[in-house]
Amino acid sequence: MGKMMFLRAFVFVREETNGILATVQAIRGVLARHAVTVADIRTIPAHGAWPEEPGLPTVVREGDFAISVGGDGTLLATVSAVRARLPILGVNLGRLGFLTDLSPLALETELSAILAGRYRSEARLLIQGGLDQDPSGWRMALNDIVL
Repeated sequence: MGKMMFLRAFVFVREETNGILATVQAIRGVLARHAVTVADIRTIPAHGAWPEEPGLPTVVREGDFAISVGGDGTLLATVSAVRARLPILGVNLGRLGFLTDLSPLALETELSAILAGRYRSEARLLIQGGLDQDPSGWRMALNDIVL
């Protein structure tokens, strides 16, 4: 299977994260140099999950990929918003990232390589779970659910 061409990106950021503005500006610069349009930048609340936004999955389908800027929590919130419709690149601004592996220091080189088709993608399982007694409490999860 051939590599995807990336022409439109959605960027998801966590509020109040150190280094967020400089990192987003760097991302915008790299994307512009590769003729990739930033379709939208969405802010995830500093504490808590992604707020339900009914039209977002439809809007996101217009993009080619998403970039999640923050840490693993930001990536999980991005997964919830995107709902497995796009590949997601995680930029780690935290201390340790198991899911977000791109460092802001390597952003120019690594993002340019990805946009040139030099990347390997990993498929992850998106599941939903909760208690039968309260279907409104069901949540999306990536790979596993811990009770």
